[in-house]
Amino acid sequence: IHLHHVPTGQLVTTLADAAAGAAPDASAALAHRDLVQSLAFNTDGDLLASGGFREIKLWRRPKDVRRATIPLPAAPAALAISPDRTWLAVGSADHSIRLFQLPSGTAGPVLQGHTGPVTGLRFSPELPQLLSAAADQSVRIWNLPDGSPAGLIETPTPLTALEVFCPADIVPA
Repeated sequence: IHLHHVPTGQLVTTLADAAAGAAPDASAALAHRDLVQSLAFNTDGDLLASGGFREIKLWRRPKDVRRATIPLPAAPAALAISPDRTWLAVGSADHSIRLFQLPSGTAGPVLQGHTGPVTGLRFSPELPQLLSAAADQSVRIWNLPDGSPAGLIETPTPLTALEVFCPADIVPA
């Protein structure tokens, strides 16, 4: 039984039961000894029932599964994941923003420009851009994936949060 993430088509996991034995070519353990004839998820999506010959197995998705550990030089103050789930942005009190490619956690560019702690991060829902807010009274716009500066909005007060709203009937100029 192979589980795939539908939007990306990537393999998430392969379910195997050691009691079912190994595949004929000994390449992997099997989920059932016989043909899997049916599959059904519960409404929460955390329990899968698989049916074979005279047998039903229940597979529970583990909670709080760690996918990667990303070491950081400073404590994170703001986090954001891109809408397509290919980037993680981490802002910190040391004024920097670090980008990581997902799901591997591979380090990408380090964005420098704020002169105060980064307090908010949001990816644009429409464009390949990241917006960052900071205590230095600014919102900066960054192009992805290279992290080049794309814009600056100065504000009258230090910022503590950031949200992005782009209605469908408004097209950015």
